[in-house]
Amino acid sequence: MDGLSFPWEAMTVFRINELVNYHLELPYYAGAIVATMSQSSYDDLSSDMQDVIDKNSGMKWSRVAGRVFDELDRKGREEAVAQGDTIHVVEDPLSDPDWAAPLKQGSRNYLQSLEERGLDDAGDVYEKALALGERCQA
Repeated sequence: MDGLSFPWEAMTVFRINELVNYHLELPYYAGAIVATMSQSSYDDLSSDMQDVIDKNSGMKWSRVAGRVFDELDRKGREEAVAQGDTIHVVEDPLSDPDWAAPLKQGSRNYLQSLEERGLDDAGDVYEKALALGERCQA
């Protein structure tokens, strides 16, 4: 394997830190984990079961899960540092002369593949996400 793209938490969870000594850290993507249920399936549950779901989901539990993944990210990076690994950091990859072109092309290719599958507004969603990301950093 010449390379792979994983967040720090996966480096810990899948024990990849045990196999590698060089890391490239760039803020290019974020994973999202979503657990969903159709409204009709929820409606078919007893009120007791709906209560269990209601008490263990939503924004409160999203924040709990976020803290868990943040901690795993911290641990994964700390493991790499502790074992003396080399970590090359690219702070702003979409502006970096070595990284901007291939990353932007990769994004265009991915958006095109989504549009070919019928997701015509993929580009608009991507642009909105970038704009919201800029707002979060301000």
